[in-house]
Amino acid sequence: AYSNGVDEDGNGFQDDIAGWDFYQKDNDPFDDVDYGHGTGEAGDQADEANDGGGFPGVAPSAMHMPLRGADSFVAVDSDCAQAVVYAVDRNVSVISEALGTISATPSGQGAIDYAYRRGIPIIASAADEQSRHHNFPAAFEHTIWVNSVRNGDGTFVAETGDYTIQNGCTNHGGRAWAAIPSTSCSSEATGRSGGIAMLLVSHGRNLVERGLLQPYPGNTPEHPFSAEEVRQLMGGDQIPELF
Repeated sequence: AYSNGVDEDGNGFQDDIAGWDFYQKDNDPFDDVDYGHGTGEAGDQADEANDGGGFPGVAPSAMHMPLRGADSFVAVDSDCAQAVVYAVDRNVSVISEALGTISATPSGQGAIDYAYRRGIPIIASAADEQSRHHNFPAAFEHTIWVNSVRNGDGTFVAETGDYTIQNGCTNHGGRAWAAIPSTSCSSEATGRSGGIAMLLVSHGRNLVERGLLQPYPGNTPEHPFSAEEVRQLMGGDQIPELF
């Protein structure tokens, strides 16, 4: 109803009123797979609270921009890179992706570097091959590489009561930056991590507004931290005076 076939803002994306589909090249990024992979990740991150729709996301008051880069969770590097650049140009606060690409190019790394320089952290899925395989785009430099832990896998390992067991499907290895408790694989961990990153950014904005924090040099108040600072905070190197 809102598509008039005219690119009023001249950004090259016709009628992009709610994100963009870089897979089918149109303004309808609807997640049309039966199991709702992208929708599920977005819900873990930003589902509203008290709306009768189930458990809220980690950051239930966050706004969400849907960008579709593949038919499911296996993407082409160039489509993913275009989605990242699009998001950065629209000044988003956090980018999260629960996918893997079948290629890895300088363009893919360049898109992530573009976000990194603008203070926009990228939460990247470890993928679900239960191996040390280096999944892209998570294995690019300057991402926040996350996987999943849980309280027993329900099959081979008894319930433990605490989240100390690596999920039975998530990838692992030396690139892992944050292990996130979840009941599913690394996709759920990615959504939850995106919510955590958004809460950090929101807290930083509040501190800037109260005059208690200066934005990272070169950043606007909308991006109080550098992407590297968000990465370090999520990795456990907390800055005590912020909390």
